[in-house]
Amino acid sequence: PANTSIQWYSSQVGGTPIASGNNFTTPVLNSTTTYFVSTNAIGGNTTIAADESDQSGIGLFFNVTSEMLLNSVQVESEGSGFVTVQVFGPGGASMANMPPIVFPLANGLNTLNLGWLIPVGNGYSLVATALSHDVHLTTTTENFSWPFGLGGFGSITGQVGSTNQYVYFYNWNISSPRIPVTATISQNTNVTSTVSACDSYTWSVNG
Repeated sequence: PANTSIQWYSSQVGGTPIASGNNFTTPVLNSTTTYFVSTNAIGGNTTIAADESDQSGIGLFFNVTSEMLLNSVQVESEGSGFVTVQVFGPGGASMANMPPIVFPLANGLNTLNLGWLIPVGNGYSLVATALSHDVHLTTTTENFSWPFGLGGFGSITGQVGSTNQYVYFYNWNISSPRIPVTATISQNTNVTSTVSACDSYTWSVNG
């Protein structure tokens, strides 16, 4: 899908990518080494419009077709204050492992770091449950259509609690859970190799 990439890491959680692309050429290895790979995508509406709202209790419905880590979303704010963001399950059920998060907002573009692992399912919603009275957030009210893709992980299907508009949450940064890829060295030697996503390798040295 568009706006997707393969990212390589040296650890299962945290850290920054050490490489990108389907293949990764390791440094010289003299012992078994495990790397971790994930698919990263930017989804949702990526064009921030000029309309605004100060309404809370509104958001976006979305479906998840492949387990995804919702790393962050972006909101455009006029004014400084706070927003409380929460994800709800089907039927508006609270998610025990995803409590609401309060974010301070500066005037302009803000990245809200979420870090929620969301399983496959339909009828989720991402909602601004509270918004300080002196803040207006950008929405899109024209020249758009549902659904908005989430880079192969699912789609945004409509709005929550508002008229037909794309509400608040732009540029969804999503990734898959990291998959280990192990380069196994059977004897002590120095090896440089190119590994591919979802594969494991063993090098044997004679003598």
